Order: sequence, then structure tokens, then C-alpha cells
Amino acid sequence: MDIKIGNSIKLLFFCVSFFVTLDAADRLELRVVTRTNDTAVTTMALGVPYTLELKVEGMHDLHNCTIAGLENFHSEFFGASQISWMANSSIVHSYVIRADTVGDFTLGPATLVTKTGTVLSSNVLSLKVEQQQQSDVIVELLLNQKSVVVGQKATGKLCIHTCVNSQLINLQTPSMDQELGTFAQLPDHVQTTRTIEGKNYNSYEIPITVLFKKPGRFSLPKVGALCRVQNQKKQHSFPFGFSMYGAQDIWFYSAQPVVLEVEALPPLSSTNHFLGIGLFDSVALMCKQKSATQGEGIVVLLDIIGREGVDDLQPPPLDLPDGLKYYESKSTFEKLSNGSYKKSCEYIIQATRDHTFEVNPQRYSYFDTASRTYKHLTTNSFKLEITGGKKRFQEHDLPKQLDLHNDLINDEKIASIKTDGPWFYTPERALSTRWFLLCVGLIVCAMVLGYIRKYRSGLTSDYWMQKRKRDAFNATRKTVAQLKKQNNYSQLYDTFNQLFKDRCQLLPAEVTADIIEDRLKKAGFVRESVEQWNRFFLQLAELAYCKQGAFSRVPEDLFKRASMWINQLEEKL
Repeated sequence: MDIKIGNSIKLLFFCVSFFVTLDAADRLELRVVTRTNDTAVTTMALGVPYTLELKVEGMHDLHNCTIAGLENFHSEFFGASQISWMANSSIVHSYVIRADTVGDFTLGPATLVTKTGTVLSSNVLSLKVEQQQQSDVIVELLLNQKSVVVGQKATGKLCIHTCVNSQLINLQTPSMDQELGTFAQLPDHVQTTRTIEGKNYNSYEIPITVLFKKPGRFSLPKVGALCRVQNQKKQHSFPFGFSMYGAQDIWFYSAQPVVLEVEALPPLSSTNHFLGIGLFDSVALMCKQKSATQGEGIVVLLDIIGREGVDDLQPPPLDLPDGLKYYESKSTFEKLSNGSYKKSCEYIIQATRDHTFEVNPQRYSYFDTASRTYKHLTTNSFKLEITGGKKRFQEHDLPKQLDLHNDLINDEKIASIKTDGPWFYTPERALSTRWFLLCVGLIVCAMVLGYIRKYRSGLTSDYWMQKRKRDAFNATRKTVAQLKKQNNYSQLYDTFNQLFKDRCQLLPAEVTADIIEDRLKKAGFVRESVEQWNRFFLQLAELAYCKQGAFSRVPEDLFKRASMWINQLEEKL
């Protein structure tokens, strides 16, 4: 009986080992799962991120793997994990993919050439992308205009609705080439709570403006939000060294692409001065003075009232008759009670000769964004009488000088100085040397302190930004040295992000892998160096964002390579 039991145990162990060996054969596997569980899906919602898992049995470098059809999706590398079972192991690379177009797509096969020259191919996935029903995070880009002209601002708002179990980490706004246009995020945002299809959301509405300097048909750059969502996957531990780690809980949600038609501004046939682009109601020229002297400064106000484009106006020129000249002074902007806007442009007028001048009406043309045509506005006219300047003093205008000596002698009322009582000696009071030096020292100290305070108050934000730019590499070296002492490799990713932010004068939302790669190419880095940087930067991102323990061993030369990259970046950036 014991022999039969022993033989049964051996047979069972042999079968388990046999099936494990079969399962350990090198093969690639592709699958798309939702972000909260391991359920494989074949239908994706438009604009919602999913996880694409690429799994290979054995220890292979999946960074050299190519996936057919991945170009049809927005994809970002998410992290790597290792699964061990007895003596066998497998590597899983995760990607965040998002579909921005409705339709049927094919993803795969994934192809990998091993070190021995063997070609491994994965399965092929058939995916169907449908309209999004509901999500934990909804991002909407809403524009009030879909068609504008060159130089016209398109206004709108960026709406972000996050579910109660989600947290908004960072808002990513696009960075546009200054030669193409500008994308501006206005500070007056509104935060409310909303209920969408029975689900509670925290809503953020951020006003934005978009302006293009060239005509054409443009798709607005990627706008979205980085959010932390509740993750239902837990970390599990099993015997025989098997471990599985939950996926990351940080996701990027983007708005649907918005296409904007930008038309060229029609030619202006009128000889009037061009005022601007927008909706303007009236212009008025006001001068409170009716007369002045030659060379005297006269204040003239030009009030421009409108409903759109008023804030961006530059002071328009004035047409004045010969003998009058003007200088631009200051401008003020205000919102009126009826919802319109007013901009007051102040000018200083001076006359170079005596004359009665008549300032003709000022005529301006503007492009009306409602009718898509040029319209014209005219101001009132006014007269200005200029008289001669102040006369110089002439000798005959001076009063006759008095003969003070003769008058004093002949004035009998003045008593003799010698007949007015006794004389006494009074010593003159003098300041001691000690007090004199003390007073001088106090005055000098007050002047020095005032100069230092004036100098420090004159330092603008640009100065401190330039200082951080100059000290970026030294600050990064100190930070890396401290992290090395603490063996804190997870902070290296943020340290290099801060380096590019300070050195390249970038906003936090602009520090992305694509922008960094573009900066390196412009700085003269060759393709091989850029690829090496991407691998290094990707490794730092994995160490920073993957959960603790996802990497069995951190490279020993990581800090050494970090110092090497700091030196290379300092030479060219």
C-alpha cells in the first residue's frame, strides 16, 4: 500500500512538472483588460483608457518587441512586472491605450526576435470601439466658435468631471509653437458638484482662449487630466515564489479632439486705420481743454466700447493737423454694467505753434466677427486754441532797484548800534567729533539699507527664473548626491523632471517625454543618444511609479548613469 501511494505521489509530481514545462515554452500573449480588474475585453469605449498586457514566458527584453496596429491607438508605456512559478518566470509589459476614433481595429501580432534568433509571434486581437457611455473621469473641451479668422481669439472652457472615488492630480494643457498661435488658460475657474446619469462628480470649469496666427484647419493639441482612480486590484502572494502586483492607479483622460477652421483675414480696402478684430459699438474722442499755451501738455482720451476683442486692443494712432504732436500715455480697461467692455486710451498732445486747430473726426475700421465683414467707426471732432507761451522777463519789466545804502543813512528812525545797551560775549555752540561721526554713520547706513531694499524689490520673477536656470545642474547634482546617500532611487524621475523644468523654462504640464526628446534633438543629441536617454528615463519612471517590490533588483550603476547624464545635458542644453 505504501509503495502504491509513493508511486502515485511521484506520478503526480511528474505530471505537474510536465505541464509546467509545457506552459513555460517561450510564447507571446496579447490581451486588453479594464483598469479595475483582469477581465479581458474586445469592446472599448471611446476615449477611455485600457490596459494592454504583453506577456512573454522566459526572461526576454520586451522593449525590442513590435506590436502591429498599435499606431491606431494613443499608447503610453505603463510599467513592467515579473511573475515567478517554481523555476520558471515570465515578464509582463503594460501599456495604457486609448481609442480616439470609433470603428473596428486589429491589434497584433506582437513580434519579438530572441537573442538566439528565434522569432516569437503573439495572438491577434479584434477590437471594437464604441461611443463612451460613462466614465469615472470625463474631460470635455468646449469652444464657443468653430470657425475664426487669423488673430481672432476662440474662447471656451475645459470641463473636468471626476467621480468621488477619483482625484485630479494634474491638468495637462497643450504647448503650442509661438509662430503658430497660443493656448491660454485663464485663472477664473469654477468648481462645483454635478450628478451625471445618477453618478456624483466633482466638476472643474476652466476658461481658455485659443488664437492662431496662420490660416488653415487645425486640430487642437491634446488636452486632458492626470487622475488617481480607485484600484480594485490587490497584491497577492502565493507559495513557490509566485507573486502578482496590482496595476498602477494613475490614469490620463483626454478630451475629444476639436477641429478649428482658421480663415485668412480679408484685405482691407479702406484707408482708415485698422482698429482690431471683434465686436465694437462706438469710439469717442474727448478733450476737456478748449485752449492751452504753446508746449503745454493736453490730455486727450479715446474711449472704445465693445463686446469682444476690446481687451486685446493696442492704442490706435491719431490723425492730427500740422503743428500738433502726440504721445501715448496709459490705457485702462473695465467691464460696464450692461456687459460690454470699455478701453480708455490716454494721449498727451502738444502744440508747436500758436494757432486755432481743428482736430478732424478719427476714422477706424475693424473686422466684425459676427458679419464676417469690415465695419467702420468715426469719432467726434473738436477745436483747440493755442496761444503764445510765457513771456521772458525783460529789463524794463523789473522794478526800480532801491538804493538801500542811502535810504538807511537818511532814515532818522534807525537808531545807532552803539547806543543800545551793553555788549556780552556768547560762545558759539559746536557739535563734538564723536556725535558728528555717529550722525554721518547713521546716514550712510540708512542709505545703504535703502539701496539694498530697492535693489531686492526690483528683482522680478524673471530674475529668479533665470537664476534657477543657471543653477539647475548644480542643484540637480546636490539632489542626486543626497538621494544616493539615502538610497532613494524613486525620486530620480522627479529630479530630472525638475531639471528640465528649470533649465528649459517649462511649465509643469509641459515636462513630458515627447517634449524632452524634442529638446534633446534640438540641442544636437544624435539618435543613438536620444534612444539611450529614453531607455534611462523610462527606467526612472518605472522605479518612481511602480509599486514597491515590482523590481527585484535596482541597477547598481543607476546613480552613476544619472551623474553621467547630468554632465552630458550640461554640455549641450
